[in-house]
Amino acid sequence: MTAAVFIPGLLCTGDAFAPQCAALDGDLDIQIADQGGQDSIGGMASAILAAAPERFVLAGLSLGGIIALEMMVQAGDRVSGLVLVDTGARADSAEQAERRAAFVGFAEQAGLRAAMEKSIPLMLHEKRQNDERLRETLFNMAESSGLEVFKRQQRALAGRRDYRADLARIASPTLVIVGEADAMTPVDRARELADGIGGARLEIIAGCGHLSTLECPDEVNGHIASFLRDHALLG
Repeated sequence: MTAAVFIPGLLCTGDAFAPQCAALDGDLDIQIADQGGQDSIGGMASAILAAAPERFVLAGLSLGGIIALEMMVQAGDRVSGLVLVDTGARADSAEQAERRAAFVGFAEQAGLRAAMEKSIPLMLHEKRQNDERLRETLFNMAESSGLEVFKRQQRALAGRRDYRADLARIASPTLVIVGEADAMTPVDRARELADGIGGARLEIIAGCGHLSTLECPDEVNGHIASFLRDHALLG
């Protein structure tokens, strides 16, 4: 069976990939990576690589996609196929880094649930922002991760480098997925990824926001399965 490593996003656990794990069970041996133990993208990537199989399919959601890009820099020859979901290659601007620091301060004062509540308009498509099942999944993942993980992840994101110059060196077959209405990493950032990686496939999911793995699981599952089949990476 094909080995795979899936990396969740900011304040996400393996629940962010629950629909994909269920759909691909029997075709992929999926390991959910721990992306909360370090405070740099490089450190996260190195730790995940140390625990990963020798060769594997790699999928990353949001923050997980950024870590995946760093893993491609560190050990791209180990990756048989790359799936980047709702993510981008650019570094934070100084203004974005300042906003992250302010948001961490808000979370320290008001709590992670309040911070996630404030993030809902950026995380979910407008038609799903009152979906109680999705909201509770986000809140539960955040509470399970905890404030210290949130702070480490935000420091890592604020200090990350720009990966655009590295994209052309990615040789693995690559699929880029983005929600049409992703407010955090919009379609132009996904297109930038796909254009920068030779032969990459771009799939834009209509009526979907930033958390496409949970918002539009059937579409995401279909795109991933089709991509893996096309490159003989299933089973």
